[in-house]
Amino acid sequence: MFNSIFGRLFTTTVLVILVALLLAVSLSAYLVRVEYLDNTSSEMEAYRGELNDAYIASGLNSVSNISFFHSVLEFAYDQDILVVIFDQNGGIWWFSSANIAENVMLNPDDRDFNYLRLQALSGHNVSKIFGQNKIMDVSVVSYAAPLKDDGGQTVGAIAMFKKMGDLAILFSSINKQFMISAVVSFAVAFLLILAIARSITKPINEVTRSVKSLAKGDYSTRVEYKGEDEISYLANSFNEMARDLENHETLRNSFVGNVSHELRTPLTSITGFIQGVMDGTIPKEDQDMYLGIALSETKRLNTLITDLMELSKVDSGKFPIRPTAFDINELLRITLLSFEKRIDEKHLDVDVDFEAENIYVAADKGKITQVVTNLIDNAIKFNTDGGVLRIATELKKSKVVARITNTGKPISEKDKEFIFERFYKADQSHNRDIPGTGIGLSLVKKILAQHGEKIWIEDTPTETTFAFTLESARTLK
Repeated sequence: MFNSIFGRLFTTTVLVILVALLLAVSLSAYLVRVEYLDNTSSEMEAYRGELNDAYIASGLNSVSNISFFHSVLEFAYDQDILVVIFDQNGGIWWFSSANIAENVMLNPDDRDFNYLRLQALSGHNVSKIFGQNKIMDVSVVSYAAPLKDDGGQTVGAIAMFKKMGDLAILFSSINKQFMISAVVSFAVAFLLILAIARSITKPINEVTRSVKSLAKGDYSTRVEYKGEDEISYLANSFNEMARDLENHETLRNSFVGNVSHELRTPLTSITGFIQGVMDGTIPKEDQDMYLGIALSETKRLNTLITDLMELSKVDSGKFPIRPTAFDINELLRITLLSFEKRIDEKHLDVDVDFEAENIYVAADKGKITQVVTNLIDNAIKFNTDGGVLRIATELKKSKVVARITNTGKPISEKDKEFIFERFYKADQSHNRDIPGTGIGLSLVKKILAQHGEKIWIEDTPTETTFAFTLESARTLK
């Protein structure tokens, strides 16, 4: 049972409650007895004072005074108590009950009775509860104190015993009530602890089962748990992890399909064209054209491999950033010129909107060139024929914001969630007119993240904009 959290939690809590109940019962019973003993002792101290005054008032400093003994007898009868008077040597001088005197004589070594006698003769006031024993045939509250003369000298001792009678029964009843209450409380607590322990361990067991399912490759597994406690945080964290793994698995499968397609198609074309040239299937007058197509396909393969290598460098951390100050507007102009042929092929209008002629940023120029190249390539790729390609920059405090916009169908909300994930392609149809492996935007985000910058999407029903920030060179120290 102790091998499980439920067993340890349940057993430990039950033991703690059990001990607490036992201590509460014991302490309550003890406090009741102490309170009763204190009150009765105060009452008997007043009786002792009356008896001592009666002894002094008798006029004889001797316990043989008949009038004194008569007063004691009347007092004992009126107060319903038993009185024993001892001489200085501890012998019994007088008693109000012959039974007590006889029992004392028959049991001279009774520990409790001798304790009272010795303490009182030593000048101490002492009280104690006696259970039924050889001296007393019932439970009593005892009190003993020295008997003094008018000079304050101890001449003996007075011991008084008050029968508890119904009070003993009351004590016993109180103890039973305490025990019954303790048992009922324990039973209720036992059921509550059982329910609470199960409520704690059930979601933990659910998480354990889900973890095992996840380890077996079931990325759709989730933990169903509602609450605002630590276990709910654990369940939510697990669910987030499972969703991320599921998304990554989806992206990985998509990547395998995309890359396989991107590799297989050009390789098939290259193989076919070369085979056609070698076996004469392709006429000599057409060989240059087909060899040109094969060359174009090899370049595409080279681009794919280069992207994969760049991504590998980013993941391995071997991607140092060397910031310098350069004109971001100039970089955008030069990059646009490299796409002039493709821009003309799609009949795009280029709109350049720079806040200032020159805006300098502090960044790794080579890495930002890759960012700008990928974003402009992306904007041209998804632009509509005859659409607009807009490039803009502006200063915002210590940051420079660059925007690259294309007209066309906006990115769906579902695609926005994964657009910067590696291997993700918003176009899932493998259309040869829209090539790519889904690595470009992932590289863009990682490069900007290494610069400590951000990238985001701004879109309208007819336009899509990728905006990113760079540190203004004015803040470079």
